Amino acid sequence: MKRREFLKILAGGAAVAAIPVLANNNDTKQNGIRISVRKSDRGYHPKAFACRVFINGKETFDCFTADTGKNEAYCYKKDNEGRPVLDASRKRIQEETIKGEIKIIMPNNFYL
Repeated sequence: MKRREFLKILAGGAAVAAIPVLANNNDTKQNGIRISVRKSDRGYHPKAFACRVFINGKETFDCFTADTGKNEAYCYKKDNEGRPVLDASRKRIQEETIKGEIKIIMPNNFYL
């Protein structure tokens, strides 16, 4: 598949568009989609906030980057009661990488 081609995915009966990303190693193609809300990330898209991310079939709401090619979701760490865990300086929320089956559902109006 060429870099600029769209991959049609059927999710809940509605077709949504997704873009495959390139892997870092020697510019080879990677099967998967990467989407991020962080501007410094290579998977950034301004409408990424509207995407829904599922990890092992369970929807998560604290994820800032998801990659279906690597089967990884990068999320904010939470304690057992669902509160954010702060780092030692108590100024930033700790982050964690969750591995598993990652599914990204994008809205119908998700265009580049």
